[in-house]
Amino acid sequence: MNDTRLPRLKELYSQFQTDEFFRQRQNQLPMAPIFKDIISETLRNEPLLSKHLTGFIQMFKIGVSDQVFDRYLIQNIPDPEVHRPLLEGAYAVGEDGLTGAGLSAIRDLSQDELNSVKTFLEKAFHIREIGDAVTLCSEFDVLNIPLVKKGIYSPWLYYINPTLFPIINRSHTTFLTWMEIPDNYPDCIAAFNKIKAQLNIPDLGLLDAFAHKFSGDEPGVLPISFNLNGQRLFKISHGILVKESRFYKNEPAAVLEGNNWIAINRYTRKQQGDNFLNVAAIGDIVYLCYGGDRINCIGRITSEVKEFDEATAEMFGDEGEDWVYREIEPIFSPIDTDISDLKSFRYASMPSGNSTFWQMRPHDLSFLNEKLFIPKFNVQMISGDAAVDTDNKIEVKPIINAKQMNKNTILYGPPGTGKTYNTIFFAVSAIEGIEVAVLKEEGMASVRSRYDNYVREGRIIFTTFHQSMGYEDFIEGIKPLPPENGEAQIRYRTVDGIFKRLCTEAAFNIAVNQDTEARDSLNSFEYSYNQFVDSIEDRLSKESPMYLKTKNGSNIIVEGVTDHGNIQVKHKAEGRSYTVSKKRLNVLYMAFPVLEEIENINDEFRAEIGGNNSSTYWAVLNEIKKIANSATEIPEEKYDYDDKKQLIKWMEPGPFPEGDQQAYVIIIDEINRGNVAQIFGELITLLEEDKRLGEKTAITATLPYSGEQFGVPPNLFVLGTMNTADRSVEALDTALRRRFSFIPQMPDESLLTTVEGIDLGLMLSAINKRLRVLKDNDHTIGHAWLYEVNNLQNLKRAFGNKILPLLQEYFYNDYEKLGLVLGNGFFRSVQPVSDSIFAKFTGAESLASEYEQSWQYELKRADDLTAGDFLSLYAY
Repeated sequence: MNDTRLPRLKELYSQFQTDEFFRQRQNQLPMAPIFKDIISETLRNEPLLSKHLTGFIQMFKIGVSDQVFDRYLIQNIPDPEVHRPLLEGAYAVGEDGLTGAGLSAIRDLSQDELNSVKTFLEKAFHIREIGDAVTLCSEFDVLNIPLVKKGIYSPWLYYINPTLFPIINRSHTTFLTWMEIPDNYPDCIAAFNKIKAQLNIPDLGLLDAFAHKFSGDEPGVLPISFNLNGQRLFKISHGILVKESRFYKNEPAAVLEGNNWIAINRYTRKQQGDNFLNVAAIGDIVYLCYGGDRINCIGRITSEVKEFDEATAEMFGDEGEDWVYREIEPIFSPIDTDISDLKSFRYASMPSGNSTFWQMRPHDLSFLNEKLFIPKFNVQMISGDAAVDTDNKIEVKPIINAKQMNKNTILYGPPGTGKTYNTIFFAVSAIEGIEVAVLKEEGMASVRSRYDNYVREGRIIFTTFHQSMGYEDFIEGIKPLPPENGEAQIRYRTVDGIFKRLCTEAAFNIAVNQDTEARDSLNSFEYSYNQFVDSIEDRLSKESPMYLKTKNGSNIIVEGVTDHGNIQVKHKAEGRSYTVSKKRLNVLYMAFPVLEEIENINDEFRAEIGGNNSSTYWAVLNEIKKIANSATEIPEEKYDYDDKKQLIKWMEPGPFPEGDQQAYVIIIDEINRGNVAQIFGELITLLEEDKRLGEKTAITATLPYSGEQFGVPPNLFVLGTMNTADRSVEALDTALRRRFSFIPQMPDESLLTTVEGIDLGLMLSAINKRLRVLKDNDHTIGHAWLYEVNNLQNLKRAFGNKILPLLQEYFYNDYEKLGLVLGNGFFRSVQPVSDSIFAKFTGAESLASEYEQSWQYELKRADDLTAGDFLSLYAY
């Protein structure tokens, strides 16, 4: 170790003691004695198993859920008299473990290796001297036991003795290199204890936190960590107050800044005004900027919404009564107020984004820390709901990770194997880029909560194929629409189906981040159109006529706005009415940035939107352009579906950076029950990964109803399920089979327990062995139907409602084979048939005699089955 750096290290550690992360680590330290007792009690197991070491990893990790902690504690320490006080103690402290292990489980160790780990940990309880600790760990490292390396075992040793054993993992690499400490655990024991003594550190867990955060010796290299602790984080922009002349002349921005106020017009669009009033709360955090020009501070909201006094309200002109404010307490001032380097980032969460009051999402923090908070404030924001970064932390990613699963996947297997259940894990895996196995270890409750959120956001949709499902439901079809504005005639239009709509959402997610110019043009249109509609409704509510000028100078009369948001106009007071479509206006707005450059509006408009009344479109478009050109700052608008489709048309052909993609998932349950060729139509080819938008061999198809060019975006996952008892994989449409990967979901008897002396795993295994011989693998029975069974009554119910009806379907009227599966215990006494039961009918005597030697079978009712009957299925 380089002792000459100890004075500088002492200065840096002193600085670290003011860090939020330091205080957070102090709160975690009381968990160490509880974890020590858990390790001690677990070592009483004979023998120690790999699952017990997995329990340590899962219980002691950062961000462990209550369900996971409880499950592994009970697994490691089954005795409720022992584990209950440990559970109560852990909940009383209410903190997580100190590290993330990098592994989710310990598997495949031999019993000799497990015994060595057990002996190693038992000896650690008796070590008191540094030299003995070094010897113990040197001897253990020589054994080279798989998986159990210093990153795994050092936290366990730390919990056993927090003043002797340090935590060492890959996040300490920069610190070890700077202090010139060898990267092996025995040397680290000696070095860290020397540092602990020199810096007077009471607990090596604090030194672990410092080493984890350390990134060099330069000033400011340790950004201050600020834990949001569950509070929301918002952006508030006062850009309009310093850019528009109607505001900056009265200097309201200076008044707000001098009083530590943040303000907004309560009617700011896209619910931003409403969020300021009703969503933000005292204690929430905001960063204040002036558009993309400069940043002011990071602060904490300290008041409810307030109205301005009359004098201050006058500074906002005619809108004074619409403006409201909240008080804030500044927490951090910027170390660099120049944010010109951030102007290219037009996301709503960034200063240059078209937003006034914007709530950050959890996955925004990583980007904001990198681009804004660390370089401009020397502050790192930490979400209170997320684990602090560790060397092996698995973090939720907002972008797709193509390596985790194929874009087209089918889960297939016999009934009751949890195919639909598992789609929740696979769908969340596709969106977050986390392996399915890791999500399953996390538990259904937590994963299901996130799944439901993605459904609400429209990023996951669920549907079921059936015999009536068609192309018109899935892709697009002609549908009737209700009459509009008193029209008597039903109208028809092409309506997009569920798959096409999700493809549009997924492609829009790429387009809105990819093409800033087109996005800004679309946003400008949406804002200006909405302003124009508002002005129409205002004029008509006052019974004041509204006239527009055509290109040749004549007037047209605006009659109103239709139920679908289009504009109704006519040329003369008694003339014919025309509908000016918002969708077509959008096309023209983006196609003709400068109206004055149009030479022939009839020809040029018709080339873009087909037959139309060009003069009326020009008049309305001209008014919208005027509004757009007069606006100094255009807030980000909410795009409707047609807007999104329009932006996609302007999307660059690719390739698309993965960072611009959020994943979307369509789950198709029972995919083999529909006519796949009929439902997908020509789009079956477009599903292939190398044929998707943005790829070198991308293909688009012309849709038959709308005539639109359509392609499948690369960030869309198609996840299907297939019951092989209905139809085997081999019988599935060949085109579909070629484009999907298939993941089997087979019965897993190991997941079942013993209930009232009946080993459900052995019972199901015996049944399935017989079914594989008499039928095939596709006609076995899944474990899911027995997974929740916890008593004999529930077992009877599972057989009566699920298993026996399915077996009768498998062996329709073939009771001999059904008997070979179930045995005598499941049948009432078998009775021979006598021809005396038949009515006398001359000429049929020989037919009746054919049944004389046959047998009549009758299954027992499920309620009449006994424990012995179930045992007879495998105990023979």
